[in-house]
Amino acid sequence: MVDRLLPGTASNSLGGSSRSVTGTELTISGLSPDTGYSFRVASVNSVGTGSYSAYASAATDSVTVPGVPGSVSASRRGDIYTFSWSPPADDGAPITEYELNVYQEHNDGTTSTFTLKTTSTQHLNNIGADRTGWLRVRAKNSEGWGSWSAKHNFDL
Repeated sequence: MVDRLLPGTASNSLGGSSRSVTGTELTISGLSPDTGYSFRVASVNSVGTGSYSAYASAATDSVTVPGVPGSVSASRRGDIYTFSWSPPADDGAPITEYELNVYQEHNDGTTSTFTLKTTSTQHLNNIGADRTGWLRVRAKNSEGWGSWSAKHNFDL
């Protein structure tokens, strides 16, 4: 039997929850980030429940903005451009969105910048041929936007 105290309750309070376990390991999900918890264990057999152990304390990790995306690249096949990257560490909360910032130099000497929000690798049609420029990507989770990746230069 494993007993969990609610955060901030007194050590003699059973305000949390108890769970029966077969074996010597229990994984508990749904805990709040950056929060301390206390647990204790008692054995149970056909006679009843034994004495509880002393409380053991543990804290969950805090949630922060995502890390920096890696392996940023750009490629072209015909009139389809593909911008891709490897996902960063989510740092405790799932990534919900990516933002791409693309800077282009055109053959006529002008430049343009556009920003896209997406959830995965981005494929674009008809943005023109023979472009040079750079691309950078950042990720978002419930805590906000992470840092931009390094600029990836491209010549497509």
